[in-house]
Amino acid sequence: MKKKLLYFLLILFAISCKSYDFQIKDFENASFKHVVEKTLKQYDAKAEKYSLLIFTNFYHGEKIIVENDKHILYQDSMKTMENFGLAKMIRVDNNHDVKIKDIDMNIKVLVKSDLAKAYKFIYVEKNQYLKDGVGNDSILNTKKVYKIIYSNSLLGFM
Repeated sequence: MKKKLLYFLLILFAISCKSYDFQIKDFENASFKHVVEKTLKQYDAKAEKYSLLIFTNFYHGEKIIVENDKHILYQDSMKTMENFGLAKMIRVDNNHDVKIKDIDMNIKVLVKSDLAKAYKFIYVEKNQYLKDGVGNDSILNTKKVYKIIYSNSLLGFM
């Protein structure tokens, strides 16, 4: 009995240590169809094999690397445009896993291809209470740093 309890607590601890959380959601305030089509055309992402990786809120100049199948898709600092809640959009081939690395906080996030194939838009949001990325370790130990939302709806910030 004690072994089962210890095993359960160990699994619970391991699950809670992950630095990101994910959700699947369709937004009620999504953009109109013509805006979605224009955005997909602009990023050449209409084909089924592409999804848009959308970095949204609370980026303050952190160095981010996005890799897909050994290709670096983005490597630069990222900053959210405060009025729009948008930092960056990147087209990704959803036949391959996408790795997102936050260099400043030493965090890696994995977007699995089997899940990404089913959704056109993948939102990556950073926790608002981790603006500076340094200092308060208690925040890092109790909160998820990133939230990944898979959706087939484009948010209306465009």
